[in-house]
Amino acid sequence: MIRLSISILVLLLLAAGCLQEKEEPSIEEQVYPGPIDIEVGVDTCAQCGMKIQDPRFAGEIIFSDGVKKFDDVGCLFLYYKSLDTAAKNNILVMYVQDNGGRGWVNAEKAYYLYSQEVFTPMSYGIVAFKDREDALFFAELHGSREVLTLQEAMERFR
Repeated sequence: MIRLSISILVLLLLAAGCLQEKEEPSIEEQVYPGPIDIEVGVDTCAQCGMKIQDPRFAGEIIFSDGVKKFDDVGCLFLYYKSLDTAAKNNILVMYVQDNGGRGWVNAEKAYYLYSQEVFTPMSYGIVAFKDREDALFFAELHGSREVLTLQEAMERFR
C-alpha cells in the first residue's frame, strides 16, 4: 500500500511539472525576432550577390517585411548605408556572426575590428565578436589597434 501511494505521489508530481506554464520570453525576444539561419551555398548576399560560403563572416538585417542576408560584414555596412530613412526605420534588428564561433549576436551589441590581415569573403577585413575580450585578443593577433562599436565601425567604413 505504501509503495502504491509513493508511486501515485511521484506520478502526480511528474504530471504537475508537465503542466507548468512555459517561461515567458524576455523583452528582447518579444520585440525582436531571432536570427534566420544561413543556408551555406544556397543563400546569396543582398549586396554583392555571392553565395554565402562561410557563415563566420555573415550578417543579416531583419526588416518588418523580410530579411536580407550578407556574406561579409562589410557588405552589410554598404547595404545599410545605401538605405533611405524610411527603409532604416523599417529595420527590426541586425545580426552578425561572432567570428569566434559563438553564433549570432545583435549587431548593436557586437564589437568590431578591421584588419588587413583578416581575409573575409569580400576582403573588407571586418570581423565581429560577441565579447569585447575576444575581440581584443583577436586584435592583438591580427595587427588591429582598436575594437569598435557598431556606430564607430560604420562611421569609419568607406
